[in-house]
Amino acid sequence: MKAVLCACLLSVVMCGCATPPQSRVNVTYYSDPEYATLYSLDGGQKGVCPVTLSYSVDEEDRARGHCFAQGLKARWVSGAEREYSRFKLEVNGTDRAVTFTRPPGAPHPEIDAAFALQKEANAIAQRQAAASASQSSSGSGDPFMQFMTDLNHALTPVAVEKELQRGNYQRARELNANDQMLQRLNRMSNP
Repeated sequence: MKAVLCACLLSVVMCGCATPPQSRVNVTYYSDPEYATLYSLDGGQKGVCPVTLSYSVDEEDRARGHCFAQGLKARWVSGAEREYSRFKLEVNGTDRAVTFTRPPGAPHPEIDAAFALQKEANAIAQRQAAASASQSSSGSGDPFMQFMTDLNHALTPVAVEKELQRGNYQRARELNANDQMLQRLNRMSNP
């Protein structure tokens, strides 16, 4: 009797621990350089890389162990394109990542590299602005202003010395005055 009870209990526990069958596969598409726009092969825009798309998985896909996703094309701002006609995605409970690499022979790689750098610079500037706004509201000074003042203060003697060596006395006075003005502005923003 105890053996039957243990077997029933074990089967209930095992059934309760079973994971539901996978119904979707998520794929994150990246590009190198970053920020290529992703399109379906029929021309529909999917987003700017990195972008995650989700594909449904049916019983046949689970039995086969993989599914197929429609082809995609990545297009960079220079006009360079990379296309894949079809993706075979394993159905094993994990998400996937695919990277579209810019074709090496495509013209104007410097445009795509510059665009990616500009997007990164914009993101950094936005984070700095948010941090500055956060610090301003909490009563502390602007860290960017402090950094610029410190940097200018450190570089001013070198720049002034160079201008004096060149005989540009007026420019040396202007540099020194700018340094003093930045220091005053920083003191005013940090009472």
